[in-house]
Amino acid sequence: MERCSTIRHIRQYDATARIVVFTMHLSAAFALKAIRAGATGYVTKNSDPKLLVEAIFGALRGQTVISPDVIEAIARDRISDAGTGLTDLSPRQTEILCLLARGWSVERIAGELSISPKTVRNNHYQIKSILGLETDAQLVWFALETGLLPAI
Repeated sequence: MERCSTIRHIRQYDATARIVVFTMHLSAAFALKAIRAGATGYVTKNSDPKLLVEAIFGALRGQTVISPDVIEAIARDRISDAGTGLTDLSPRQTEILCLLARGWSVERIAGELSISPKTVRNNHYQIKSILGLETDAQLVWFALETGLLPAI
């Protein structure tokens, strides 16, 4: 979820920047977070290559372009109303979850995100609470199941 932080930083620096995310993540939550952070396009690597070109030109015209596979994932997520809980997390919490799931220490996360270790610990607790998880192992499984952490 580091890309959402990057998108926000770019948009803070240049509010007129047009950003198209080209990613392997076919996740409704990822796409929605990227768009909310300021991306004008979200295209998966499984999409027809022409769609990436369309997304870039669409972004230049101020349009939001999302690949059909992601639109389908968003629709499925909304229709099922099951959700993963991922949409209940803030972008910062999602970012911290990704880093925790990768096995990063609290201190390393704090340094990378320029926040205090206490803030990381508080978010760690809130993430587990929001998702209804009790252990870090469950956090890793959640990250794998939702596509936040790619399976190796």
